[in-house]
Parts: sequence; C-alpha cells; structure tokens
Amino acid sequence: MEVQLVLAGTDADAEGRSYISAAVEEMVRLQDIFSSVDPTSEFSRWTRNDITEISTELTQVLSESANWQHSSGGRFNPAVAALTEFWNNAQRAGTMPDAASAQRVADAIASPRWQTSLNGTVEQLGDCSRCTLNAFAKGWIVDRAVEQLTKTRSVRTVTVNAGGDLRRSGTDPLIVGIENPFRPFDNEPPIAAISVTNAAVATSGSARKEFRIGGRKFGHVIDPRSGWPVEAIVSLSVVADTAATADALATILGVQQPTDAIAEANEKGIPTFIVDGDGRQFRSEPWNQIEVDLS
Repeated sequence: MEVQLVLAGTDADAEGRSYISAAVEEMVRLQDIFSSVDPTSEFSRWTRNDITEISTELTQVLSESANWQHSSGGRFNPAVAALTEFWNNAQRAGTMPDAASAQRVADAIASPRWQTSLNGTVEQLGDCSRCTLNAFAKGWIVDRAVEQLTKTRSVRTVTVNAGGDLRRSGTDPLIVGIENPFRPFDNEPPIAAISVTNAAVATSGSARKEFRIGGRKFGHVIDPRSGWPVEAIVSLSVVADTAATADALATILGVQQPTDAIAEANEKGIPTFIVDGDGRQFRSEPWNQIEVDLS
C-alpha cells in the first residue's frame, strides 16, 4: 500500500505523518472486519452464523455487494470463491476439468447469498461459508482512507494506492501508468497512461496470478456465470468516482469479450482500457479523453 499526502504550508512533515498513521490504522481495522481469510474477522464469523448483529461497515459493504450482483446479472458474485477452490483442486490434481463440471459449480452459486431487508438489516439466503468480499471491500477501504485524510483543511492532495486500487483526491492531476500484463516487472515501462483528478483507477487481470494444469495456463479471474477462467482479457483498467465502484466495474467488465466490454463502457461512459490474450489494446471513448502521450 502507498499513501501520498500533500499539505498546504511548510514544515508539516510530522503533521502529515500523523494523518497517514491514523488512516492506515483505520484501513487495518476495516480489513479485520471484511477479511475472508481470517476466521476471527466479523465477516467470517457472520458467514458461519456465529453472530447475528453486525457493524454498520459490514452492513454497508454486504448491501452494496448484493446490489452489484443484481445489477450485473451475476457477473459480480461474492460466492466466486467456490470456483477458485474448484480450480485450485484441479491444479493440485493435475487434471483438466470439463466445462460441464465448472458450469455445475457456477449454477450452484448463481443465487444471491444475502439480501438487505426493508429495515436495513442483512439476511442470509443460503450458505455463505465460501463467500468473499475481495472484489469490492479493498476499494471500499481505500475510499474510507481518502475520506478520512481529506477531512483536514490543511490537506491539499491525497493519493491512496492499495495493490492496484488507486484513488486520487485534490486539485492536482496525477499521471497513472498501466502495467504491461505480459511483463509485470517493476522496471518495465507502462503500456498506457492517463491523467486523473478526483477519481479512482482499478485494474483487474491475470498478470500475477494463474492456474497451471496439464501444461496450460489460466488466469485467476473466473466468470461466475460459466465457472471458466477468463481467457479473452488479460488486463482491464477502469476509472470511476470511487475505488469501490472501479473495483466492481473492473470485475464486471472483465468477464466479457473485449469488444462487448468496450461497447458497454462506451454506453455507460466508463473510461476503460483492455489488453487481450494476443496483446491487442482496446480503449473506450471516455478513456481516450484522459489518456496522455507516453512518447
């Protein structure tokens, strides 16, 4: 994670560091709520029905995740961890799964696992034990950190970057480079760049995580509607008002064919940049408007 803070005035190093420390503490606190890896997290305990009353933060993230699942037609699905487990098992066994078996797992997780009732509480609708909030919560946490840092009047510009989920707040523009998914190295130059102000950028892809089965490589991004890893898109970047929204949109657009994803991005006004398996690049019109020349 990287946090950059610009304060008005001079000799404010100690003040700025105290603001950053407080923001990082809040991010850790929220991570401890939403983690699906930590069995003691609030989310993990809720999925096991160990607790019934949950925090305002978890209620909000669960509600927003359910809304994304509904509005995306299942392209966003918190239960996708069941498919990740399915493919991890295939990788350990060294046996290529067939499409029908993957589809059966996808069909089993298609129904929402929770819903928000009229009184604002979250009700479980099925087994939540293998659900995860990873495709949304990280961006949501980034947003909370930015909001906390911008409350102070002396703060001029804030940038929070958590593993590819970046949000910029302030009047000064920021140049954001897009990593080459075929050469994901720190010293590799970006393949594209954009200028953002008061916006968030999220990138989803298979550059750093993959399944290897029988000599074949598959990206870790799985289409929850078919149960099969996405092969057409190796990297997709989107720009949105918040990191949580960018996170969700990157997941939703990233399980389609590149041309379909760009068509949807153009229709909805979403700046989107895609690299397919052959290295071809696709840009939505809103992306073209904020792209900068790397030469």
